[in-house]
Amino acid sequence: MRLHNRLKRKPPTAALVLTTSIGLAASTATGARQLSLVTNGEPAATIVLASHPTRVAEFAALELQHHLRLITGATLPIAKGDTRPEGTCLLVGDSPAVRALGIKPEQLLFEQYLVRFHPGAVALVGHDCPDSGEVVYDMDNQYYYKAQSADDFFADGRSMRTPVDGTVARGDLRAGDPFFRGRVEGDTTFVTEFPVTVDQDLMHRGQERFQIFCAPCHGLSGNGNGVVNIRATALAEGTWTPPSDLVGQSVVDRPVGHIYNTITHGIRNMPSYKNQIDPRDRWAIVAYVRALQLSRNASLADVPADDRAALENLGTR
Repeated sequence: MRLHNRLKRKPPTAALVLTTSIGLAASTATGARQLSLVTNGEPAATIVLASHPTRVAEFAALELQHHLRLITGATLPIAKGDTRPEGTCLLVGDSPAVRALGIKPEQLLFEQYLVRFHPGAVALVGHDCPDSGEVVYDMDNQYYYKAQSADDFFADGRSMRTPVDGTVARGDLRAGDPFFRGRVEGDTTFVTEFPVTVDQDLMHRGQERFQIFCAPCHGLSGNGNGVVNIRATALAEGTWTPPSDLVGQSVVDRPVGHIYNTITHGIRNMPSYKNQIDPRDRWAIVAYVRALQLSRNASLADVPADDRAALENLGTR
């Protein structure tokens, strides 16, 4: 791979050749020379930066170190300082060591670069933006603002930023009124059909969630006589509103979207459960409530024909 010593608008004075992944060779008008970067798998050169390099130069040094490690398996050390270390050096960015070689980066146009071979060193220099500071190459130790800290970068002086209008958290796009609101799309009318598939798994999930969140007040059978209601009634403090009988006709007549909406937003003394129960689990609870209603209000005609005879026989005993 050939890397040309480049200064735009000036002819190249030397050619740089990467040889056998362990050294740099340069051919000039006076003959051929070679710089060893790695010997027997061990670093034989140092990557050199100024004491306070620009971010671009520091990042370039880290990139150079990384790719040489991929090629050779050896990690060349990176040194910062105003004096050039002993031995072979790869001089990256503006530094006193670079200027001692007669190179003046400010003479380059912005974003131009120069690769030049010198005895015992290779200079890799560009006209960088004068921006210095920490560069986190591997992201293990990132700079971040502390909560509630001030920062003059923003006009209001705050480092913590509020989300822009319309921001949606990942995985929290609430698109679709029937599923998320229990209402007909684009309308305020409650849906009468489930927007999810009602199967055995959903029913079991609904039973579990119902027993955790609903049964303490509404009771395991849904008739409104849970342990919380029993205790509140016994205290007789006059502030208790009895929970609804979920298997009573008034709730049976409500659309499924109405029951879902009650779980989401609460009603009377019942608080909202939208933060405790996700939308799919709310629909699972609604499905289980419908099953409780059916079990309390079913007739013999609702029983499958194969099981009806057994029930009739029980009635004659």
